[in-house]
Amino acid sequence: IIDGTDEFRMGSPLSEIGRHNRAEFGVNWERLHRRGINRVYGIGMHEITVAQYRRFRRDHAFNVEYSKGPDTPANVITWYDAAAFCNWLSEQEGIPQDQWCYEPDQEFVSGMRMRSNYLELTGYRLPTEAEWEFVCRGETQTSRYFGETDRLLGLYAWYEENSDRKLMQPVNALRPNFSGVFGMYGNAFEWCMDPPVLFVTDGRISDDTGQGGEVSVDSSRVLRGG
Repeated sequence: IIDGTDEFRMGSPLSEIGRHNRAEFGVNWERLHRRGINRVYGIGMHEITVAQYRRFRRDHAFNVEYSKGPDTPANVITWYDAAAFCNWLSEQEGIPQDQWCYEPDQEFVSGMRMRSNYLELTGYRLPTEAEWEFVCRGETQTSRYFGETDRLLGLYAWYEENSDRKLMQPVNALRPNFSGVFGMYGNAFEWCMDPPVLFVTDGRISDDTGQGGEVSVDSSRVLRGG
C-alpha cells in the first residue's frame, strides 16, 4: 500500500546521464516538475508471472523462448490484455462491477472504454505513470533508486549483462527497491494506464484526474521499466 499524498519530483534534470531529450526538436520529454498524487493506492510487489496470467488465459501465446518458467514475467501482453486481466482480478475478488475501472461486458480491443472516474474506484487497474514513478523512486532523488551510477544495477535488475542471453528471470530473485517492489528496472516493460504527456512546466501538476473514455490504437500508452 502506497501513501501517495506527498508531493514528489517527477522527471529528470538536464544533467542526468542517459536522459531522453530531443533537443533537436526543442522538446524536453522528461522535464523535472512537482507532482502530487492525492490518494492511497496498492500495487503488486512484482511483475505478473506466467503462472498468474495462465489462471486468466490458459491458452495465451507466451514467448516461451524468453520466459521459460512459471515464475518469470508474462510476456507478449498488449495493453488490452493487461486491462482485461485487471477486470478479471476484480471479478475474482468479488469487487462489484460498478467499481471496475474498465467497463465490463466489452471486448478488450481498440475502441474499448475505461471509466472516467477510475481513480476513485476500488477495482484493479494499471498504475498511472506518476504512480509508477513514485513507487519506483521510493522517495529517493537520485537517477536510480540505489544511487547515481549503475555500479549496483546487477543487484536489483535483470538486464543484458546478467540475465543469461537476455532471458527473463524469476520475478523476485533480486533485491527490491525501497518501496518493497521487485523488478522496477529490468526483466520486462510494464504498462501504465495513461497516454504519454509532454510536460510543459516545471510547476506542480496534480495526478487527480483520470483520462477515461475510449482507448484506441491511435492513442499510445506509457511503458516504463524494461
